[in-house]
Amino acid sequence: MLKKIKKIDDDSTLLRDDRTGIAAIHNGRDGLNYTLHPSIDKTGSVRGMKKLGYWGKDDRVVRTGSY
Repeated sequence: MLKKIKKIDDDSTLLRDDRTGIAAIHNGRDGLNYTLHPSIDKTGSVRGMKKLGYWGKDDRVVRTGSY
């Protein structure tokens, strides 16, 4: 469940998922949430992202939504 943290401006709100700790910006104009954390497509490889150095070896990885 996303929790409102702070209203940024008339159309944008900072949100955080209490379960995962993932933060996002909700854009009221288009109704979409934009994550503040790196993400990959569901067909991507977590092992590959770490091997290439995009994510740290000890980074916490959380699956959320369909991503």
